[in-house]
Amino acid sequence: MVAAPALAADLPQETYSAPIQPAPVQVYDWTGIYLGLHAGWIGGDVDPDFTGTDGADGSAFTGGFHAGANYMVTPQFLVGIEGDVDGTSFDQDGTFQPGVAGNANINWTSSIRGRAGFAFDRFLAYGTGGVAFADVDVTSGAFKESNTHTGWTVGAGLEGMITPNVTARLEYLYADYGSQDYTFGGTTTDIDVTSNVVRAGISYKF
Repeated sequence: MVAAPALAADLPQETYSAPIQPAPVQVYDWTGIYLGLHAGWIGGDVDPDFTGTDGADGSAFTGGFHAGANYMVTPQFLVGIEGDVDGTSFDQDGTFQPGVAGNANINWTSSIRGRAGFAFDRFLAYGTGGVAFADVDVTSGAFKESNTHTGWTVGAGLEGMITPNVTARLEYLYADYGSQDYTFGGTTTDIDVTSNVVRAGISYKF
């Protein structure tokens, strides 16, 4: 009888460990107003509706700034609006009247677009589209005319959150700026302007 308590004391004692708590899931909030800068490449086409002409096309630098606002409808689905203004170095020779040398400049472009995207981890994949504008100068021989074109644009991009307030993006935009009439010494031709843009940017979210 004396030995029984001693044997019980020698048995290993059961220990209790608190359950391991999983690490909290990081939530990235894209809601807010933001401002940013971007730069990239523009492939432009200034195309006259005139038999015997080839217009002007080529690639150039483009860069400018953007501003917008996002709202998270759900923890993963986002909607927003964005505007941008860009200057370009597009300056290409071409023909806008048969047998007459000419030149085209796309001075600046701009757009106001809606955005909708899907957020996963720290990344956002989005589509975008809206109205687009371009200021264009066309020279044909001794004549020069300028017009502001209005059309539409669509595109897509991928954006990543570097910090809670700083994001970086890569995006593609196609724009058809519509047609305008240009008159060169009594001859009028309809000119359509389109572009493809690939650009990278950085934004600060307030």
